[in-house]
Amino acid sequence: MLETAVHITKRRNPSGRICYTVRWFQDGRYRGHACGPHKEVAYEYRRQKRWELKQGVSDDICHVSWGRFVTEHVSRMPGKNHAALVRQTLQQFGEMFSPSGPHAVSFGMVEEFQRRLRLLKGDVGGKLLSPHTINGKLRRLKHALNMAVERRYIRRNPMGKCFRFEPVEEMDPVQVPDEWKQAVLDACPTLTWKAFLYLLTTTGCRRGEILGLEWGRVYLDGAFIRLTNTKGKRVRLQPLVPSAVELLGRLLDDAPKMIDGGREVPKEPQVFRALKWNVHREFNRIRDRARLNDGSPVPFFRIKDLRSTAGTDAADEQFSEFNVASFLGHADSKVTAKHYIKRRLDAKRQIAEALASKLNIA
Repeated sequence: MLETAVHITKRRNPSGRICYTVRWFQDGRYRGHACGPHKEVAYEYRRQKRWELKQGVSDDICHVSWGRFVTEHVSRMPGKNHAALVRQTLQQFGEMFSPSGPHAVSFGMVEEFQRRLRLLKGDVGGKLLSPHTINGKLRRLKHALNMAVERRYIRRNPMGKCFRFEPVEEMDPVQVPDEWKQAVLDACPTLTWKAFLYLLTTTGCRRGEILGLEWGRVYLDGAFIRLTNTKGKRVRLQPLVPSAVELLGRLLDDAPKMIDGGREVPKEPQVFRALKWNVHREFNRIRDRARLNDGSPVPFFRIKDLRSTAGTDAADEQFSEFNVASFLGHADSKVTAKHYIKRRLDAKRQIAEALASKLNIA
């Protein structure tokens, strides 16, 4: 059997723009796929089409309705809140363009979706959507289309590599000074709050990971905790410093007990269940009660800033990005470097001074 030839043709449209088309012979007639003005897209599609024809899976595409695709995709999303955001984005796209299925989504539809999102107003304050919010919706749509490619609903993602997201200004993560952290710990009204904030500070864990911690996964003898309620659904072990072990031991001694199987166990399996309600509001009160040495209130920072502070402090201690990423529970160290390590001005200044030392200005 002769191998089917797949080639690229280009033509100039009435506006003078060069457009590329991938063409091949199949089922007794010539077929084609327009790739637009992007040459790299055409070469990538030609490579994929050659592989499909060679494997005999070129027509192994199942067309499904948009509603069924949304339901199937959302059912595979971890986390209720994340699944709700994905459903909202895909339903919003479906209401705007009414595509018959993922196979009907085009690059122009996504561009128009982006343009309309710029004109929408949010529910809070009636302000226009921020670039971060728009990019979040676009990334959820792109991920859904990538999954459609994996499930053989479409041959390729129309967003591809050429789609441009909204330009945003990358902000450095907040680094909480040591005196602020100490002031907040001293202002904690209960031992439970003190242990909670101390664990966040010394382990770099997420707020939900510590709030969902159970006594059965706390190993005081081995000085570590076993985290199961993680963002990526990956179980990981996190070490505990001696002070954290002491605080958890005191909490365990004060916890109400019950007899289970002939041994004494805590009546409430979750360590910090009492903090799950209004945790942010109570933390704001603790932060407002905390005072620095000069008597001024501690400036504003959030619970999640303790995590970025842990990443930045670890990087300042000359630990590698790989080790810091492993400590924070990231699969990719690039995420750690971009969002959890503050790029300090004094480090850049040292580089500039090192370069200037090689020059002589009269």
